[in-house]
Amino acid sequence: MKIQKILNNQNVLYLVVALAVLCSLGYLCVSSYECLAIFAVVYFICCNYIKNKIICLSIALFVSNFVFGCSMTLRGSLLEGYSNSNPVRDVQLAGLIEIAENVGGIAGEKAAEAVAEQGASSATQEDVKEDTKELVKQAVVQEAKKEGFF
Repeated sequence: MKIQKILNNQNVLYLVVALAVLCSLGYLCVSSYECLAIFAVVYFICCNYIKNKIICLSIALFVSNFVFGCSMTLRGSLLEGYSNSNPVRDVQLAGLIEIAENVGGIAGEKAAEAVAEQGASSATQEDVKEDTKELVKQAVVQEAKKEGFF
C-alpha cells in the first residue's frame, strides 16, 4: 500500500513536524494563543488514540486551522503590529484631521486678512493662509496624541 508507506516515511514525518512548528510559531507571532492551545489539545488527544505521529499532527493542524478558523491569512492580527491599524482609531483620527483642517482654514483666513491689512501682496496672503492652516492641523494632531486620544 502506498498510503501506508507514506504514513511511515521518515521524511514525511519531518515535513509535517516542520509544518507544525512553523504553524505554532505563526500562532505565537500573531498572539493567537487560543489557536495554539487548540492545536496542542487536539494533538495530545489524537496521540492517545492514534499511534502515528504524522496523522496526529495532520489532524491537529487541520482542526486548528480550518475547523476553528485559526488560519493566519492576514486576518488583521498579523499586520496589526506593523501598521498599528485600528478601524475605530482610524475613523477618530480621520474625523480629528478633518476638524483640524476646517479650524486651520478659518485661522488661515483670519491670518490672511491680518497680513492684508498690513499691506501684504496676495501671494504672501496665500502663503500665510496655507502655513497657518498646516500649523493648526499639526498642533491639533500633536495635542490629541499627547492627550492619548489615539
